[in-house]
Amino acid sequence: GIGADIWFNGNVVAGNRKAALMIRQSLDPRAAFAAAVLRSDGMATLQYRPDTGAAAKSTDVIAQTNLTSTVYVSFERHGDAFTMWGGKMGKMGGPIPFSSPVTVTMNGPVYVGLAVASSDSATEGNAVFSNVRIQPLKAQ
Repeated sequence: GIGADIWFNGNVVAGNRKAALMIRQSLDPRAAFAAAVLRSDGMATLQYRPDTGAAAKSTDVIAQTNLTSTVYVSFERHGDAFTMWGGKMGKMGGPIPFSSPVTVTMNGPVYVGLAVASSDSATEGNAVFSNVRIQPLKAQ
């Protein structure tokens, strides 16, 4: 899994900015992926492509914590099941499940990383990631 404290710095523009924890099969734009996305309007989204070449999907969830301030987000993978969690700053794991698990088929090595974006070309996407942790999936 991957986790980090995430905070939007600067002027927060409602919903335009996004910070994400991402796991993807490859760097191919059509690759299978799953991403725990925070939006600057306080919403959380689990975005994913279940298989290579499939249409991307998302599940918006109602934030159960104030995502416009620093919050710890954890994105866990167990086999092909991915779940997004949120908690207080500096606290790994939950306790707040933002999503039910989604299934994304990935095999062998994967890419794990951080992403920042803006859906408005006139608004720069800025976010601060701290206390980042990446933990390999244990063999079963």
